[in-house]
Amino acid sequence: MVVNVSTEIILKKAKEIYGLKDFSVLEDYCSYIKMRENKKINFGTYNVLIRNRSEYNSADKLVEIIWELLKVNNILDGGYKYIEREDMKKNKRTGKIKLEEYNEKLIIIDTKRMDYSISFMRAEIKDILENCKEKIFILVDEDRVEGLINATMGEDIIWTMEIEKISRENKIDYIDKVLKRNNIKLSNSTEMVNKLAENPFWKVRNELLNIIVKCKSENICVITDEVANKKLGILHEKKVKQNNNSLEELDKMVGMQAVKKQINQILNYIKVNKKRDKMPMLHMCFLGNPRNRKNNSC
Repeated sequence: MVVNVSTEIILKKAKEIYGLKDFSVLEDYCSYIKMRENKKINFGTYNVLIRNRSEYNSADKLVEIIWELLKVNNILDGGYKYIEREDMKKNKRTGKIKLEEYNEKLIIIDTKRMDYSISFMRAEIKDILENCKEKIFILVDEDRVEGLINATMGEDIIWTMEIEKISRENKIDYIDKVLKRNNIKLSNSTEMVNKLAENPFWKVRNELLNIIVKCKSENICVITDEVANKKLGILHEKKVKQNNNSLEELDKMVGMQAVKKQINQILNYIKVNKKRDKMPMLHMCFLGNPRNRKNNSC
């Protein structure tokens, strides 16, 4: 594959997307862009279907990579836009589909953001693919109905890129690269790396940040299992005190049944998300009149 320097730099960034299943598809896509630009071929489309099985934001990174490739090869001269389901409907005044009125040429349809599956919206998607030929579409799909999607889209989308769940090997590779980037070497630290890799990816990133801060503050350049245990406190098990006082105090409060029920739901939500290796969203807003125990509940 012959590519220019800018494309090589972008592809190098793409290799850091953990979970990207078949990198050769992205390379073939680059070749296709180049051949279309040089008018060696005149069939197919730039549209891409991303099958995202990762819980992390790898799909967003892949969208950005595709946008950069199209931009550096002069296919695009502007940004890209994530659309809502409302944007796929026709404007009653003009009779055009709303997204046709947007300046952005690259349109992203992310089913997770819309809370709908592609199989549910396939008729609408097929309609916009057929009627908005001047736009380029990236569909981010969490649905698993592959045969149905392929049959619906037909030749409107011929490029499919897959992102798998981030594996243990991906996490170990990430740990190694990040530490090297910060001039910290690993030596006989297999136990530490394996212990970190047991965590969900979001937690690996947070733990790494703490490790780097400690290493920089104490001038540690080489991490061994001994250093990890004695100086960084990673390997020794932290004894977590089971403190049920908070729940007991909440139960003692008069009334507030809705709050008590919601707190228990939040605890269950955390347990379920931990099993799924997800970072739970726990933002809260306490509403109520003065002296209604909002601070005590917090």
